Amino acid sequence: MIKKIIATLFLVICTCIYININAQMCFDPYINISVGADPKSIISADFNGDGILDLAMANYGSRSVSILLGTGGGNFGTAFNYMTSYRPHCVISADFNNDSKLDLALSSYASDSISLLLGTGTGSFGLSTYFVGTNGGSASILSADFNGDGNADIAKPHLGTDNLSILLGTGTGSFSSSTISASLNGPLSITSADYNGDSIADLAIANYNGGNVSVFLGNGSGSFAPSVYYSVGPYPSNIISADFNGDSKPDLVFDHFIVLLNTGTGNFTSPISYGVNGPIISGDFNVDGKADIAIGGFGDVKIALGLGTGSFNPLIVFPTDTCYTLTSGDFNGDGLTDIATADNISNNASILLSCTSVHITNESSQVEDLSIIPNPSSGIFTIEYTHYSSMNICIRDVFGKCVWNKEYMNNSNPKVDLSNESKGNYFMEIIADGKREVKKIVLN
Repeated sequence: MIKKIIATLFLVICTCIYININAQMCFDPYINISVGADPKSIISADFNGDGILDLAMANYGSRSVSILLGTGGGNFGTAFNYMTSYRPHCVISADFNNDSKLDLALSSYASDSISLLLGTGTGSFGLSTYFVGTNGGSASILSADFNGDGNADIAKPHLGTDNLSILLGTGTGSFSSSTISASLNGPLSITSADYNGDSIADLAIANYNGGNVSVFLGNGSGSFAPSVYYSVGPYPSNIISADFNGDSKPDLVFDHFIVLLNTGTGNFTSPISYGVNGPIISGDFNVDGKADIAIGGFGDVKIALGLGTGSFNPLIVFPTDTCYTLTSGDFNGDGLTDIATADNISNNASILLSCTSVHITNESSQVEDLSIIPNPSSGIFTIEYTHYSSMNICIRDVFGKCVWNKEYMNNSNPKVDLSNESKGNYFMEIIADGKREVKKIVLN
């Protein structure tokens, strides 16, 4: 029964009042790209190191993962398919063997195996290898460093046994496995963030049958404290983490557009519901520095612009094909957050490029007499300017996330250190004495 519910869950749309236009934010008409059969999961990352985001999709119906390499301008090449374990339901990406090349891992809904495909760094992948004995099928997995050794680990909740497996990475593409008897109840989705501010990765799991979320606080060794449960209403199946009220503490949101705000201690407030259902992601879609929400549906993607207080504006609707799941990223290098969706009925990826009105340039216009040197840089960027008494700098990655932020007062030639960030394109948002400028920078 649960399989039938899952297959149609993301197509349910609750009755709401929608806004169809917005002067500050828009998306171009969607473009479809054919992929494998019945795609259930989509992610974006740069698999060939060219600074352009690519896509990977787990194809439930064709036992494959489709790789679509970005060619620039928001365009993608023809899908190349790799065989995986039976009924792949979720795909993630990380560097599992520490060769500075992104790899793929896929969970199977119908078996206990995890497929691992090691990346070559050119956009291609080796043959799939399998990790079994992980206590049953899973609709979702994720990767994070749970024991602080610098190696990518994997967390996998199990639908059959209602337990949680932690696979600690060795840094060679292999894993050691442990199982946490978690008393989950139909776990369908998992997310990770530091919920209590101790710099250790924690976990939150949406329990479809239980109508709640399980929050596991990590202890830094790869194990977790007993879970704390929060009721969120019937059938939660998609969960993500983001900071919706600007307090630098990761909050939670579910596919029924239910928000739980983080108190900063690993505890969460009572859920706030906005009454719409569908797969959900977060991003800054109108470039105002506040986390927004995108919700997929049957023939559209709906955007709820965040107010930065934990509340949201009314929904704005953009047509697309059926959206079973979705991802975001800057696919055409203009500094704006675009959207890609997976259509499990037409077997397509749909690309929606943002046409939001925002000034992004390499030439100074609003903030005069300002330059960034060197650009490109291997890590340190120096900002030279002449006559500003205050300056706030936010460095955004291609997903719109502010990865570096600092305010300067009467300080000439401030320096931005991105040495610990991944190579690629970033956007430097500068606010100087009330004037705003966004400049593209390249970390090589």
